[in-house]
Amino acid sequence: MKADRVLRSLPLLLAAAVAATLVASFAPPSARAADTATARARVAEGDSLLVLGDLTAAEAAYKAALQADNRSCPARYGLARIALAGKDLERAEKELDSCEGKDKYEGIYALGMGRLRLMQDKVEEAEIFLIKASAREGDAAYQKDLEFALVELYERMEIPLLAVDHLDKLAALFPTDTAPLLKKGRILVDVKDYDGAVAAFRAALAIDPKELDASKEIASIYLRAKRPGEAAGELGRIAEVRGEVSDWLALGGALSEAGETAKAVEAYQRALAVDPASDAARLAIARAAYVTGYKDTAFVYFVAVRDSSLLTGPDYEAIGRIHLDREKYPEARAAYLESVALDSTRADAYFYAGYAAFREKEFATAIPLFEKRIALDSATAASTLVNLALCYMQNDQVGQGIATLEKIVQDRPDDVQSRLWLAQALASQAKWGRSVDEYRAATQI
Repeated sequence: MKADRVLRSLPLLLAAAVAATLVASFAPPSARAADTATARARVAEGDSLLVLGDLTAAEAAYKAALQADNRSCPARYGLARIALAGKDLERAEKELDSCEGKDKYEGIYALGMGRLRLMQDKVEEAEIFLIKASAREGDAAYQKDLEFALVELYERMEIPLLAVDHLDKLAALFPTDTAPLLKKGRILVDVKDYDGAVAAFRAALAIDPKELDASKEIASIYLRAKRPGEAAGELGRIAEVRGEVSDWLALGGALSEAGETAKAVEAYQRALAVDPASDAARLAIARAAYVTGYKDTAFVYFVAVRDSSLLTGPDYEAIGRIHLDREKYPEARAAYLESVALDSTRADAYFYAGYAAFREKEFATAIPLFEKRIALDSATAASTLVNLALCYMQNDQVGQGIATLEKIVQDRPDDVQSRLWLAQALASQAKWGRSVDEYRAATQI
């Protein structure tokens, strides 16, 4: 009897099971629809956060989307984008391969794989995926990622003008975004289309007048073209907006190159006002003041530079010249020797170091300095030879002094002063006949 009851109830049990299955099949679609809507909302939230650069919050939104609908390929793609941003290529590929219904989401999948392959330097595979992605339409975020990926692809393939075409599409799709225009300008700089580059950067400035990267790029183009005055206009915009030490220094450099030294000094002083401890600003003021003849001002700023490693050979020569003008010969010689310590080919520094020693009557010290100057460039060493000859004479090396003076008058027969010194040197050695000849030659010039 019990078995019969079980058999009689079996159809009812089966019916209940079927009903349960039907409930599971038909009741959930509305629930799944709600879950899908929730997932889409979370994906949209993640996309917005990703655009804002908040990767942590974006990742949380995409994961929430997957909790609502673990088949959400857009959420997987969002997580893949975050992984790509973090250079986690293995995770990116895992997320993309987890997409269900790749037919439905082929565009998203192909775009993600194309970007992944680009990062893996697999350009040919990337091209195949991105061509597939191009055949599908998507939302604004999809189109933006696709166009930027195509730009990178064509740059890798060394087809810059195709990259520019896609940047133009981006600029049209997102008319308030300066990024495509900046990228376009830089590519055009690389292909030496400077007019086109300037136009692209100016278009970016038309969107956002405070787009400092655009002003910087234009200034760089003008500086390369030897148009520092126009560069200064762009650099001035940057300095006024951002106002960092480096901005004022760059402006001062352009103004100085344009011959606007007074304005350059003003810019350098603005840099020093921003950071009173800036050695770079002090040094810039010193150099500009020296060039314009304000040597006392230049000296004040030169010696105020605390980091001596910033000083160049020409800086030390400027300091040496100021010391020479003040007749501080030991200090002058020390400064010129600092110059040649940095660059042993600076012939003038050897000459003036020798000259400072000569004025100190340190003839033995001056001789090797003059000799080094002559060895570096004998063709322009006439003044050095005269000073060297006099040092030889004063250092009891009369024979070498006479030989040097003879070379001078041989090379420059009309050099009256050198002939007179030669006559005196010969007389000191009792070479009267030759001495008289030199005196006579000097009077006949």
